[in-house]
Parts: sequence; C-alpha cells; structure tokens
Amino acid sequence: KKNNLENDPVVLKRLESLKKQVLVSEFIKREILDKVKVSDEEVEKEYNANPTRYTEPEQVKVSHIMVSTKEKAQEALEELKGGKPFEEVAKSKSESPDASSGGAMGYVKKGDLDPEIEKVVFELAPGNFSDIVETSYGFHIFLVSEHLQPRLKELSEVKEEIITRLTPQKQQEAFDKLIEELKNKSEIAIIEENIPKESQGENNGESTQ
Repeated sequence: KKNNLENDPVVLKRLESLKKQVLVSEFIKREILDKVKVSDEEVEKEYNANPTRYTEPEQVKVSHIMVSTKEKAQEALEELKGGKPFEEVAKSKSESPDASSGGAMGYVKKGDLDPEIEKVVFELAPGNFSDIVETSYGFHIFLVSEHLQPRLKELSEVKEEIITRLTPQKQQEAFDKLIEELKNKSEIAIIEENIPKESQGENNGESTQ
C-alpha cells in the first residue's frame, strides 16, 4: 500500500495475466487431465498390436574369468577342466573387478556384449564353459548358467506400462479436440500466452509409438 502497488498498471496487468493462467490451468485439469482415462479395451488393443514391444528378449546368465595373458587363461582353463568350480577359479584367477563375486555378469541380451563374446555365450549350453576367448580387453573364459528364450509378457505384467504410454497421447488428442470445439462454438482466438507453460508441457508430451 505504501507504494500503491494495488493500483500500479504493470502489477494489475500481471495479476490479470496470472488469473487467466490459473483459470485456464484449472479448466484444462478438469476437462482433460481428470477425464482422460485409458480403457481396458485400449490397453488390450495396444498389447495385441505390438507384441514385440512387450516381449522379453533372449537372455543368458553369464559369468566370466578375465586375465591379461593367454598363459594365465590356460591355467584357469585347466583348473576348470579338472573339476574346480567356476566361481572359485574366478575368485582366485580373474583380474576383472567382478572377480570377488565369482565373475558374475548377470543376465545379458543380444547387443549388450561385443560381437565376438556374444557369439560364444549365446551358443553355450547352460552349465558349460567356453574355451579361451581373446578380445581387446584380455583373455576370457565364459560360463553360461541359464539361457532364457524370448517371452511375451502377460498383459497383467505390462498393463500399467501401457497406460503410462498411452495417457499422454490421449490427453493431447483431447486437448486438441477441446481447442477446436471452443474455436468453433465461440469463435474465439486461443491466445497461447494465457495457457500456462506447465499445462502445455503436460499436453504436448511426445507420443510414444
């Protein structure tokens, strides 16, 4: 009051602009964000139309031993052939940072590894270890303990993922439709500066195909 801010034209203009933004934001929330729902039918349609998207890829569970010379690799291989458990040999011989965990690499899918390694591990039967494999990192021996074939996930497993994927697209479609209806019915011009940036961001999210 001391500065008579309530009568300052600049302040009044800013307040009016903020008021419009709040009203538009609330309108968008009530008419779009709160109303748009992805139906079970839409979820099922997306699931059936894109099975590859919801399929777990072929994977193998791998452990490895990595050493710097072929001689060291040969020593490790001889111990394995002699019946010593792979985990023990990895802990005592491997120079890889994961040696303490028995060389466990976990599950890997095609494309995760260098081609020369991928070819070896995906051809190994579970429970078998490879011969010595030379790469730019050193000399390796691989063990495959499990081989999982591609698996289409159950609809129940991916339902929430699909809803999350489809919701922004449906919101954008509803927003565009609402704007057109308002233009046609009221013959109004949509002034973008009155649309809060956060609302535009919510409704202009990139649709996922």
